[in-house]
Amino acid sequence: MSASLFSGYTVSGIVAEAYAQGWVATRWIPGGVGVYAGFLLMAPRLHALGKSRGYMTISEFLYDRYSPPSGATWVSHTLRIVSFLALQLPIFTYLITQFQAVGTEVRTFTGGHISATAAVLVAAGILLVCELMGGMRSVAYTDVLQCVVLLIGSIIFLIIQRTELGGLPKAALYYRDPANAAAPNVALMQKIPPASTIVAYFDFVFKTSIAATMFPHLTARLFAARDAYVMRRGMAAMNFSFFIIQLSSMITGWVAIAALAGPLPKGTSVFSAVLLKIAAEGTGQAFLSALLLASAVCAMMSTADSALLAFSSMWVRDLFKPYLFKRATENQQIWFGRCMSVIGLAIGAAWSDDD
Repeated sequence: MSASLFSGYTVSGIVAEAYAQGWVATRWIPGGVGVYAGFLLMAPRLHALGKSRGYMTISEFLYDRYSPPSGATWVSHTLRIVSFLALQLPIFTYLITQFQAVGTEVRTFTGGHISATAAVLVAAGILLVCELMGGMRSVAYTDVLQCVVLLIGSIIFLIIQRTELGGLPKAALYYRDPANAAAPNVALMQKIPPASTIVAYFDFVFKTSIAATMFPHLTARLFAARDAYVMRRGMAAMNFSFFIIQLSSMITGWVAIAALAGPLPKGTSVFSAVLLKIAAEGTGQAFLSALLLASAVCAMMSTADSALLAFSSMWVRDLFKPYLFKRATENQQIWFGRCMSVIGLAIGAAWSDDD
């Protein structure tokens, strides 16, 4: 669940946000803890209902909850269709964001030698193999591996930032130097944000705490967990990881203000720009930078494969089986899900291409 939650935005977005908005980026940690608190309230009940009644999607739960005698037949069907359509938005938002992040990071790190399009196509091909060959089991195994790589990479990057770039202590000296007062983004680290920004900060935390608990690729984990004990362990690890992975991304952005000391070209990733600066220090640093980029790509791929699996599952269980082909065999459902995976992957990759 942690690997699915930490998307490309955790690496590309939060770093860029910390670089461009300063301390405001800390909103992601209370927002993440809020998501954990939301799952803490709803996960035990959803998991128990999913195991007893066979749910795999939120739409199935809503349909069953408001079916007669709890509600009118038309109400339950309407809720199922409306929720199915509404939940396509976060699915495609997550999928497109992951592909864009992969393309931007690889293009920046390689200096344009590998285009964003090439990186996206390779990532899409890997995802397609995982979806078609293994389904939920392969996604679960790869998520575990990717989460471990991401966690280790975040810790290593914290250490490298300190040893190679001076870390936050050196960055703080840069912020306090009057000669740098007019440097890009330095004022963000020196001043208290305006009242409107503070209000927006807590508004973000509140909305994220509620909305993220409905993301299909996360709720699917609750329904698919082997038992309540496994689910609780996964949630505990997820809460712990916010303070390592997301904090590491924030520190990267804050250190980048001093380390890069200037505006970046449009379309350049702050994270990869920092990696390139570290790589320039020597062969060993270049090797470590490549490994850190790999850990970043792990975050993106783990979310993308979970989102794609949730997308195909929703089409099978919320539309194909109940409305389009009620007598569909298990094999027919599998093949329909695979076809929808290919279609969803193609749409996500096409919309993410900014070359």
